[in-house]
Amino acid sequence: TNNAECYSKQWQREHEPNSLGPLLQREGYKTAYLGKYLNNYKGGRVPPGWDYWFVQPHNSRYINFNILRGNSSFNDVDKRPTATLRFRGQDERNYFTSVLLNESRTILDENFHSRTPSKPLFMTVSLPAPHGTEDPEPKYRRSFQDATIP
Repeated sequence: TNNAECYSKQWQREHEPNSLGPLLQREGYKTAYLGKYLNNYKGGRVPPGWDYWFVQPHNSRYINFNILRGNSSFNDVDKRPTATLRFRGQDERNYFTSVLLNESRTILDENFHSRTPSKPLFMTVSLPAPHGTEDPEPKYRRSFQDATIP
């Protein structure tokens, strides 16, 4: 069991090296992780096993958030994210779920439309729901304003 925080040193040492990303990577897969990682992940490093990393640090936000982009190899556990992308504003392009959808489509396009796909792809898209905050996409904000819950 993990009796410390979700992203403790114990977790990083004992669980991450044996998680799905490193295991699949050792079997020859390209790996991609997008979305929400663990609670208390602050973004100081990319965990082992992920060829592509596109994750929101800290707890989940749907509007006005940052994404850390980077990669790691199984032997390079201290790899730092290579870029911080900032999404601001109240429009559809900047809503977290839409950003994840668009980025996952890009990864699929790059891998499956390549003339020489060299490895199979495993991609995780981890949405933060049902974690707070519960910010709807701006275009749906007023959709249920008159609804009552029985």
